[in-house]
Amino acid sequence: MATSFILERNSKVKTPPAVTLDNITLSSSVWEIQGMKTQISACNISNSQFIFTPLFVGQDYGFKFLVYITKTQIGKLTFAYTSAHISHSEVLGPLRLTKGGTILSVNSSVELYKVAFKLNQQDEERVFYATSGSHVEMSQCIFFKNSVHETTLLINGSSKMFATDCHFVQNAGTSSGAVSINGGSYGTFAMCNFSSNQAGSNGGSGGAISVIDNSHIHVSKSFFTENNACYGGSIYVGFNSSMTVEKSVFNNNTARCTASSTRPAARIGAAIAAMYYAHVHISNSSFTANYACMGGGIYVRFNSTMTVEKSIFSHNSATGPYDITVTYN
Repeated sequence: MATSFILERNSKVKTPPAVTLDNITLSSSVWEIQGMKTQISACNISNSQFIFTPLFVGQDYGFKFLVYITKTQIGKLTFAYTSAHISHSEVLGPLRLTKGGTILSVNSSVELYKVAFKLNQQDEERVFYATSGSHVEMSQCIFFKNSVHETTLLINGSSKMFATDCHFVQNAGTSSGAVSINGGSYGTFAMCNFSSNQAGSNGGSGGAISVIDNSHIHVSKSFFTENNACYGGSIYVGFNSSMTVEKSVFNNNTARCTASSTRPAARIGAAIAAMYYAHVHISNSSFTANYACMGGGIYVRFNSTMTVEKSIFSHNSATGPYDITVTYN
């Protein structure tokens, strides 16, 4: 189908208060949209940036979302002090964009439904970034084969994220592989799948999820398989942070990394590593065939606490000085 509207390179458009974009192609463009309801449908946005802001911070528009995006291939979106609903769309790489991420949310409410983030190769830091008190809800979303400098999905600055039935597969980041929750933020993961995610081999923590700096997550009915990191093959919890895990499965995760001139090869906590005043509660979960140098199942150290109830540990292994599944120190 032929597109009805095309913006050429370096075009800059400031829209009127209300706008509808349907079946158009945007290439190397910058759109600044202020004020009223915006609808974007069946568009192809490549290497372009949309900036969405209200006319006045805190303005009540009388409807739930200011921005609706559906069935669109997304370039770069920035939401500031606004609300957005994105559905049945994809962020498809390689998009080599700069710091901030493909989608940046600043003190905004963003709802994602059936959005796919695939094959993005970010020059800096992350693919999705929510900060400054943002509220993010995602359902049936996919993060697949994204490779970034920091982490694929970053939630910080006292933000909140709620993920249901989402899949994080083969993502890689130098800091953490798939998700990082930090800066006093909160996240929940229900019925999610984390598979073959990789944190950096020179000190990366949390192959699937990293939780640090006074943050908290709740994980339920989720699967963690074949994830890898130096610290916490699947999940790393540290620096006054906490985690609750229930009815979840950790299978065949590893803690492996390479030594450098400044850092030894740590390899601790194949499924979970809890360190530096971390607090972890686990119930009705299973840990099988996980491998690390220390803490083949779970590694707990540096004034951290952990409680485990009604859970199974089977065929985990550790080959370092601690050849036990759960390590306290």
